[in-house]
Amino acid sequence: MHTQRPKRLRWIAVEIGAVRRTYSVTAFSVPPKHIGLLMQDESIHAETRKALTDERNIHAEVNHAIKSFLWGGNPATLGTIWVSREAQEILGYWPEHWINIPNFWVDHIHARDREKVLRLAECESQEERFDYRIDTANGEEKWLYAVIRRVERPDGTPELTGVMINITGRKLAEEKAHDLSGQLLHSQDDERRRVARELHDSLGQYLSLLGMNVGRLSRTVEGLTDEQRRIFGETTDLVELCCREVRTISYLMHPPMLDEVGLGPALDWYVKGFSERSGIEVAVEAGEGLKKLPKHVETALFRIAQEGLTNIYRHSGSKKATISLRNEGNELVFEVVDYGKGIEMSARENNRDAESIEGKGVGIRGMRERMRELGGTLEVLSGAGGTTVRAQIPRRTKAFTPDHISENVEPAAVGNRNGE
Repeated sequence: MHTQRPKRLRWIAVEIGAVRRTYSVTAFSVPPKHIGLLMQDESIHAETRKALTDERNIHAEVNHAIKSFLWGGNPATLGTIWVSREAQEILGYWPEHWINIPNFWVDHIHARDREKVLRLAECESQEERFDYRIDTANGEEKWLYAVIRRVERPDGTPELTGVMINITGRKLAEEKAHDLSGQLLHSQDDERRRVARELHDSLGQYLSLLGMNVGRLSRTVEGLTDEQRRIFGETTDLVELCCREVRTISYLMHPPMLDEVGLGPALDWYVKGFSERSGIEVAVEAGEGLKKLPKHVETALFRIAQEGLTNIYRHSGSKKATISLRNEGNELVFEVVDYGKGIEMSARENNRDAESIEGKGVGIRGMRERMRELGGTLEVLSGAGGTTVRAQIPRRTKAFTPDHISENVEPAAVGNRNGE
């Protein structure tokens, strides 16, 4: 007896009132000469398939719009389990490369960023956020921002899953902004240097001549009354006071000794005047073996010292402060420390948020830009015992390359309070 296999004929959509139902019709033989029809309600399955298709399309549209792709990996090896097709659009690699080639993802991450990505295998937190650089198929370098979560699959095995967002455009814009900020800082320093020179060489000289003429006039005019002599004397004293103020302003804008003999003597001079004006005792300390630094490095550190001491006077309430310069491994470390009340927690919850701290009068943004321009970093550490502004510059950065080093390489380490 020959029995024919059931055969699905077609889909039938039935709409009764406002309700639409979808049925599948399957035909099968019924001996001896009959045909049976089986109608199955496929509405739920059809709606589920449509919802899944719609969801995939939405994900694809969102990923395309924000230039991102989805990724899933093994928590132990960081090998790729699955990756969405948008990865190919952004980086140029086929999904099969990600899945079938061992260590494909990790091997294409920039060497400087690989360590922080590898920490995913050791991290026990539920979510990690970080940015990193990755090489593309055409040899370019792109920045991705990753949000990775540790999840559990239906079979109980752990998995890393997340989204990778292309932030290359943002990073390039930030880099250009940093470059412009660095150029602005250089322009400000050059302008300060020029104005300081003009104040000293022009206005300072005119005031000195004015003082000399007033003195000569008081000596040559006969028959002066006591009141007139008193006025001449006050005028002479006032001119001398103006000369000192102009000289002080000129030196504060840009101490000539910073260019002539280096950071050490310039800091000693500045600290001495600052202590006399503010009543705050400041100690300057230096590690052994420090030599003359590149000119732009010394300028940046001097400006950080100025800003740091100004903030101590305005905000900390501390009567003592310490400025230190030392080598730590392959890094140059410069610190301005006070022993006052510290920065309010609300202003330092996020150390990277320069605006929240600057809003309270602390010029953190300018300090950070100076360090970033030199390839270094700046952080603010604050607590009940005071605040530390720490600048760190790796010796391997461009700031210490021969093209940037000052012609004056004579040893000029930072001295103590007496400039020794």
